[in-house]
Amino acid sequence: MKFVKCEKIDYVYDVRKINNKRVIDYTTKQPIKISGGRISATVQADTDSNYYCFDEMFQMVKSEIPNLDDMRWFYCSENMFNRFWAEALKKKADYENIEQLIIFNRENMFSHFLSWGKKAYIGAVVDKEGKYYGYKHWKPKITGITLTKTESSAFTKKYAKKLVFDVAAGLSRKDTDKRIIEYFEMFKKEKPENIANIATCGTTRKYIHKSMKEMLETGLGAFDKCPISTRIAVCHNFYCAKNQIPIEPIQDNDRFYHIKLEANRYGFDAIGFKEWNERFDLPIDYETTYRKFFLAIIDRMYNCLGWKSENDIIPIRENKANRLFKKK
Repeated sequence: MKFVKCEKIDYVYDVRKINNKRVIDYTTKQPIKISGGRISATVQADTDSNYYCFDEMFQMVKSEIPNLDDMRWFYCSENMFNRFWAEALKKKADYENIEQLIIFNRENMFSHFLSWGKKAYIGAVVDKEGKYYGYKHWKPKITGITLTKTESSAFTKKYAKKLVFDVAAGLSRKDTDKRIIEYFEMFKKEKPENIANIATCGTTRKYIHKSMKEMLETGLGAFDKCPISTRIAVCHNFYCAKNQIPIEPIQDNDRFYHIKLEANRYGFDAIGFKEWNERFDLPIDYETTYRKFFLAIIDRMYNCLGWKSENDIIPIRENKANRLFKKK
């Protein structure tokens, strides 16, 4: 693509040399190149959308026009892209001898953007289809990433989104590591209900063929092909019956909390509960719960940014040796 400077500080595209074959190549394979191919501004592209790094395009133009306002040029470039796609698609339709009915328009402008892959990203929207929010009043947009789900813990809902958006805005690896360690210390002090995820119990009789009386006499036995949510609900009911804790059992279709456990005499790796009772003497595995429930999406973000490899783990405790050396 070739940008041409005009008297009104507008930018137009040189589409005359693009024949039908090159339009196909351009829209599916080749990134946009500016000023002789020195900069690639395409972030990602798929069948019906393209994402461009406006800052890369703007910096090149600003070197030629130092006093150029960024938002003014953004809206000029928006018009340019709309005209480009309209003409490119018209050429394609004419080539195929069909009517051109597709209209490409700009959707969002982000002040910061972090992508895990096609249609999987977060971004701070400062302009949505011409409605300008500004850099201080941006709106969060999350697509294709289960950052916080209905089943997520209250702790995750409170802190995960802020952390990820702060990283997208430029939070360093060092400061992100530090915050994750701080969050873990906070995590361990929360009530179990605040750090546990939520699940729904399935139909127990489909998988559990013993009565509670039989289980108390012979043990739980194997959970053959039993969904995890059903298994941990039954573990709760068994544990309460075994220890004569007067709590209403988890029934089919009930929603309940669940949390990871350390090694215990019952062999439970996790347990469901509606409310954590003071008589529960099961050891909570805070590290596994934190990594599985809170750090899962953060771990993917670290991989995406190249901050760690797939097999590395994010540190959640301060290195005491480093702290010792700092004091010296």
